[in-house]
Amino acid sequence: MPQKRKSQQKLPPGDKPQTQKLELTDFAERIAQAEGLLAVLNDEAHHTHDEDSEWNKVIRRLHSNRPIAAQLDFSATPRYTKGGLFAWTISDYPLKQAIVDNIVKRPIKGISKIEEAKSALASVKYEGAKANILPEQTIGRGLRLMFRGSSVGGYRERVDIIGNQAFLKFVEDLEKLEGLKLDTFQLGKDKLKIYTVMPVAEKQAVDIAIPELSPTLGRKTSLAEEIAAINVMDFDTPVLPLKANEIDIKKFTYEGIDALNKNKLFERVYEIPPAQTPEEVIGYYARLIAQHIKLPSQFAALAPKIQEFFGFKAFGKEINLYDGAVIQAMSTNLASYIVTQAFEKVLRQQIIEEIQPT
Repeated sequence: MPQKRKSQQKLPPGDKPQTQKLELTDFAERIAQAEGLLAVLNDEAHHTHDEDSEWNKVIRRLHSNRPIAAQLDFSATPRYTKGGLFAWTISDYPLKQAIVDNIVKRPIKGISKIEEAKSALASVKYEGAKANILPEQTIGRGLRLMFRGSSVGGYRERVDIIGNQAFLKFVEDLEKLEGLKLDTFQLGKDKLKIYTVMPVAEKQAVDIAIPELSPTLGRKTSLAEEIAAINVMDFDTPVLPLKANEIDIKKFTYEGIDALNKNKLFERVYEIPPAQTPEEVIGYYARLIAQHIKLPSQFAALAPKIQEFFGFKAFGKEINLYDGAVIQAMSTNLASYIVTQAFEKVLRQQIIEEIQPT
């Protein structure tokens, strides 16, 4: 195993972050500005063997700006589409060794006669196709252990491999390639040994059955008529002030920080504009209330009632909802709390009904 070298010299801090920078720089340019050696790690590297791929173009562009010290490719399927290992493979951890080391399940090959799908759809007809990477990945998914490190009672996980002739032909090629011989079982003939836990026969006479009762409370499926019958004038709510104290435009600052050298790339200030129409405020409250009490399909029934509440009840008198000051007063945290609490209290009483249990 290679030994890690401990650095005896403390590296100096990087350059001071720029305070005024609004434009994003190119990825390769930012990498080129970083200190130290540059290494590239490719995961799922079987996708990057094409020299004309955009990923390799990016790597070559990086190398032209800042020479790359090393590039390491990692893949569970380091093979060409026909199945052969990549010519530049340095180290290969074989499936046989992974089985011996208990890193993966033990694969068992199922033998079955499966006819070709009689379908005109190419996606169905040509499944387990000539490209061998896909079936290898399919087997790889099944080989992953579900309970790593569990060996209670000598139990060992296994994966049953069942497929058509083309798929099993690939499995046979994999056996030759890996130098192993998988155990087999015949579908319909070989019976699995299943351990069944049975009750003690002598105790069946004192068996106690637990009755299953239907719920005594349930939710009504349709509430449109109940919501339409709500009288908002009966709500016991305090009168909202028309003069809002929360009319300032809310702002927040966003900073873009480079993950590698911690330089601040840009800083922007965004504004959250206030509502401009009563409809958007009413719609917001209708969706919020419907979400809280799990009634997503009742938006159309709730919105008119919320509009009626603000127009005639909330401010203690009939008002013009399109007045700018009214829209701002409807948008305050106080108005949000009062309208949601009032409607949720009434609706929770409406949506629950008693049911005779059976």
